[in-house]
Amino acid sequence: MSVHDDTPAPFLQHEWVRWRDVDPVGIMRYDAYLRFLELGEEELVRASRLPMWDGAGAEIWLPRKVVHLEYHAPCRLGDRLALASYIGRLGTSALTLHLDVLTADGARLLAEAHMVIVAASRDGRLAKVALPEAIRAAAAPWTLPPAEARARAAERLAGRTAAP
Repeated sequence: MSVHDDTPAPFLQHEWVRWRDVDPVGIMRYDAYLRFLELGEEELVRASRLPMWDGAGAEIWLPRKVVHLEYHAPCRLGDRLALASYIGRLGTSALTLHLDVLTADGARLLAEAHMVIVAASRDGRLAKVALPEAIRAAAAPWTLPPAEARARAAERLAGRTAAP
């Protein structure tokens, strides 16, 4: 979020394409994008104080139901990338976490990923249950449609708006 208002915005961080992330010709492998998705999830949970690892864990599980990844342009060894994490949809029993992989200046979308995280009972049945209010409240400031999230990320990365 911006320092000057409470308008939702994606969580931004930078990461390098590392040696372990690339194939023999220096292009980032698919599993490295999943590492970025996990990194984006972890940092968004930390920044938003989403109670996904502690408080909610006592009452529900939060399994991943869907992971989807689309490539737009290759990332190469040594590239510095911007990762924009946000919640594209906050439903009754699930949320959709998005991760956009951008050039470091935000000028170009290189890949996009999302995963659907479902609230499920811990009784062994994994029956779908409502998202706890604590998760819904913590997620709200980070929830916005992908097109709007990308525009806000590009503005912040280009230095046109304040960082959170």
